[in-house]
Amino acid sequence: MSRFVRFFLENCPKCGSENTSFDMWNKECHCNSCGYDW
Repeated sequence: MSRFVRFFLENCPKCGSENTSFDMWNKECHCNSCGYDW
């Protein structure tokens, strides 16, 4: 497992990987299916 993938899994909302995107520039996770961003 890559360092990025581990970071993604630990720090992004648990809403399903297909509904979660990672903003590479701002280092933020966006969870589309839950209706909120953080």
